[in-house]
Amino acid sequence: MKSVKWYLKWCIVVILLILPLCIIGIITNKHSINNVSERWSKDNDSAHISVYISADQNFSITDIKLFRENLKNKLKESNVHITKKGKQSWTDCYQAKSTVTLSDGEIDTEITAYGVGSNFFLFHPATLVSGSYFSDNNLSKDLVVLDEDMAWRYFGSTDIEGMEIYINGKLHIISGVIKRDEGMFQVAAGNGKSSVYMSYDSLVKLNENVAITSYEVVMPNLTKDYAKKIVKENVEISKSKCEIVECSNRYSFEALINVIKDVGKRSMQTKDIVYPHWENVCRGVEDVCAIILGVWLIFAGLITLYLIIKMIIYIYKNGKRFKEFLVNVMKFVIEVFRKIYTTIFKKNVV
Repeated sequence: MKSVKWYLKWCIVVILLILPLCIIGIITNKHSINNVSERWSKDNDSAHISVYISADQNFSITDIKLFRENLKNKLKESNVHITKKGKQSWTDCYQAKSTVTLSDGEIDTEITAYGVGSNFFLFHPATLVSGSYFSDNNLSKDLVVLDEDMAWRYFGSTDIEGMEIYINGKLHIISGVIKRDEGMFQVAAGNGKSSVYMSYDSLVKLNENVAITSYEVVMPNLTKDYAKKIVKENVEISKSKCEIVECSNRYSFEALINVIKDVGKRSMQTKDIVYPHWENVCRGVEDVCAIILGVWLIFAGLITLYLIIKMIIYIYKNGKRFKEFLVNVMKFVIEVFRKIYTTIFKKNVV
């Protein structure tokens, strides 16, 4: 009976040691869709870097073009600007945010508009219900993507590709309909209400003063922090007006330990920066995983301490037997090495 209780106790301990790590794995895998570096390069040699910028910096397409030119030159110097398949080794996207009014002539709705450019939907692949995304390759710059709620409200259906809607009085064509992400963090992160995605060029026509507040790039990461360092050196923005985040391994053990170290300070925002909802969600996931990991580390530490104490007590009570055991082990090891040495020596003599 005592033996059964002993095994049961240690089975529970093992489960409690494994379970938190499994929970972290489940949570992070659910959000791994945001990790564009894994989708961009199957060789795990790329890094996804995000730059969040204060709106008063008036960061523009001109700044992005300058950064792209500098990035190309840096990658050429390292001979990694082209992949083995002959394609460009990096890509990027950017985003600006404003408030617009949707209208069909009868119903007016004020919602958030995201003006996006380059490969935005590669970085943030929302679930398509119908239609398709748009990109910079589309000749028409007046394409938009609505969420399901707006599709049902204005058209009574989600199968509305090619239909028309007015935004701030200007005609736009619907390219597709997406399913808005749901979950415990989405509403708190700012994704609880309907929004519309349009090209950055189109949003600028509606609001000339709109500024790019988010820029992202996925690129080769030759050594640790190589990509982040290049971005820091070539994004010409004051450090107090931007925040650069490496998103590739943000849920790794090392990254979560850094979150634990920054507890308290992490909640203090001294920069005039508003994170987009996807970054808020990622930060929320980081916090939850860091708490679970912290509790796991404390529990694992207590178990380790308990085992050390039990070993010390055992050695104290069974000192003679333990010494004999160590002597026998040492004799066995010495004998093994002696036989190996003798064998090698004899072969050399022959």
